[in-house]
Amino acid sequence: MTVVTLNLTHPKNGPTNYTGVRLSDLLAKAGVQSGATSVVFTGSDGYSYTANLSDITTCADCLVAFDATPSVYDAAMPGMAGKAWVSSLITIELK
Repeated sequence: MTVVTLNLTHPKNGPTNYTGVRLSDLLAKAGVQSGATSVVFTGSDGYSYTANLSDITTCADCLVAFDATPSVYDAAMPGMAGKAWVSSLITIELK
């Protein structure tokens, strides 16, 4: 998968560079089950956020970003509310 670095605007933190893979590419590679309508992002602290699958697949710059800490990933979700930017991702589920 292609790794990109994008300058994205976080609703609370402002413009920041994020490096990662496009979420739409990741979902395409994983394969989306027929009938799936939502994506659930869960962080290591138990927080979860549910988004419409159509919002995620049409978001060209949504990323699974690599955190400064090795093996830690964050959801970088430009154009979405701050609650969509889940830190320390442990799962991404299609439902």
